[in-house]
Amino acid sequence: MFFGVFITIPSPLNSNFEIRKKDTIDRFNPFLSHKSLKLGSYSFDKRSVISGNDERWMRKVLSSNQTQQLILEALAMKEYWFAGLNSVDLGFIPDYKQQSCFGIFTRQAWIVDKSRIDALFQLVRELDKLIKF
Repeated sequence: MFFGVFITIPSPLNSNFEIRKKDTIDRFNPFLSHKSLKLGSYSFDKRSVISGNDERWMRKVLSSNQTQQLILEALAMKEYWFAGLNSVDLGFIPDYKQQSCFGIFTRQAWIVDKSRIDALFQLVRELDKLIKF
């Protein structure tokens, strides 16, 4: 179960990565740090953990400082948020079948507050403008 907003991007369906906010355990456990993909942006890498199978697409999607900043804003929202490419199965949505999707999502709660939903859609609209290939 998850709640989120997604956009389609032209990447291979088998490519994936997921970004989450770095927490205390990540900061103090040296065994976890080597498993995380690194973007090479100090401010982004120190605040996030990236896992996945396609570093090339991760770098392509996150190439813009503006994109990185918007994702960090999303990760800072109340609840535990993620950003990711092909991280959740959207096959139940006809328009997203057989399409790669990037989105901002949470697995912790359904968001029902209209202002928060509107803010999330606005953030993803901005991401959609930046993530064009």
